[in-house]
Amino acid sequence: LRLLVTDPGGTGKSRLFEAWTEFHQELYCLEEFRLTAPTGAVASDIGGCTIHAEAALRVSHSTMRADTPNSQKVRSALEKRFAPLKTLVVDEIYFMDTKDMSLLS
Repeated sequence: LRLLVTDPGGTGKSRLFEAWTEFHQELYCLEEFRLTAPTGAVASDIGGCTIHAEAALRVSHSTMRADTPNSQKVRSALEKRFAPLKTLVVDEIYFMDTKDMSLLS
């Protein structure tokens, strides 16, 4: 499922994110849900982290594909982080460029 929630600032998108977080907490499945944003300021405002950190978007393709201990460590960490994930929220997604969007898909 890919859901795009858009509206101008101040219309309640953050309240929706809070409700989703509370829903996942109540069901004891918070590990299946992540709040992210392209910038640190927005990520902090919604209680999440940057999408770049969450998905290792700044790690090069060559590093990800290399057969080195560091590359294996990065891949293993990503697999562990994303294995339980069912819902990934990216607030302010319009700040992301097309390259980063394609890396997420």
